[in-house]
Amino acid sequence: MTDRSSSRTTINDLLLELVNSGERIIYAREAVIVYPVSNQAQILERGIRSEIKANNFVCAVSLLRSLMEAAMVLVYESTADKRNKEENYNQIVQNKRLRRWSKSKRDWENVRDEHLIQQFETSTKIPIRQSYNNACDMLHFSTKHFQMLGEQKASDTDTARVIFTFSESGPEVPKSEYDAIVKLTNDLMGIVQDYLAAWIQQKRRNHSEPSSVLAEKVLNGRQVINRG
Repeated sequence: MTDRSSSRTTINDLLLELVNSGERIIYAREAVIVYPVSNQAQILERGIRSEIKANNFVCAVSLLRSLMEAAMVLVYESTADKRNKEENYNQIVQNKRLRRWSKSKRDWENVRDEHLIQQFETSTKIPIRQSYNNACDMLHFSTKHFQMLGEQKASDTDTARVIFTFSESGPEVPKSEYDAIVKLTNDLMGIVQDYLAAWIQQKRRNHSEPSSVLAEKVLNGRQVINRG
């Protein structure tokens, strides 16, 4: 896939279009989730591409993990059933976390990674769980750090020989690893743009406004689930 950062339509373009839609009314979902998360996504994308150019695999993967979460939050907000929309956003502001109503507990709880992953995979049909878990291993301390630091060498004796390599530049990884980061980054940013475009169109329909040419260009005939 091509680098979406060079695309004519940017996240900023879509956010401005969303602001100017629906009689310029700003809804709670936009202020609390859509605007901040979408803006974070474009900042993370810029960081990822910068770290790839610097051959900084560790930082690129760590930022990718955050981008995955941002995209999953937008998809979750758009597609998950909500018990009470107004209270849902009040819960987020009060608890400073994305919240959901638990039918089994009959109470509000924080949205966890598992909820985001399940909703994302169901809605987009993109398997992201393994990529997310791998990125978490890089972001949080895990045996991955030891494996990347030490390389076991064959020895003539029964004693294992391990060579540790310390370097500010980080581990050397195949180009295919970076290519995989670029592809997933492109896919995630495409999803962010698609859902922003879908919100624009829905907001305009709700206010009997003409369809957005910019949103139509992004969606290009694709249907995106948006429960509003």
